[in-house]
Amino acid sequence: MRMPTLRFCTGPLIMKKTLDLPVIGGTAYGFQMHHAFPAESTRGVGLYRLFCDTVRLQWILLACAAFFSGRSALAAQIAYLKLLMAGYGSQLGHYFAHFPANKRPFVVTVLQKMHLLLPSKHHSVHHRPPYNKHLTSVSGLTDVIMSRLLKNLQFIPSVTLWMFLSAFDVPIIEWLFGTPLLHGLV
Repeated sequence: MRMPTLRFCTGPLIMKKTLDLPVIGGTAYGFQMHHAFPAESTRGVGLYRLFCDTVRLQWILLACAAFFSGRSALAAQIAYLKLLMAGYGSQLGHYFAHFPANKRPFVVTVLQKMHLLLPSKHHSVHHRPPYNKHLTSVSGLTDVIMSRLLKNLQFIPSVTLWMFLSAFDVPIIEWLFGTPLLHGLV
């Protein structure tokens, strides 16, 4: 199957080199097929399948959170929210971002308008050349920053940054909320 010519700046999973990496190669393949066939690979496979595609990465990220964090109640809460919002919430939002407005549940449309779920119009920019805008899949709120940061990032720095943030985001957030500045918010 021929992949469309993409500027491989939309993160590590869209880069062809990622297909050869152990553990995430299969997930990268599904991600790349989605960019070749957005509607068919989203609406065509169903939400359950999209959730299943994230499971392997979620187990790895949970193991990283357990290993690198302080194993506190706060770390558990952060890991839970990460799974709920980023792991499964992004799949839910992304799934409905590919649905026509008349096929989406009313509550999804409301959440999309609030940018709590990824809005269809916002996400559709990501599927048009040059494929280097609106790269996030949770709500789209961080795209103003992330599109600029990731626009021309090469493979090795991109994969390194993605792996570092994926493995250490829970302990970093746990540490931040343990600092005097943010401690009172917990």
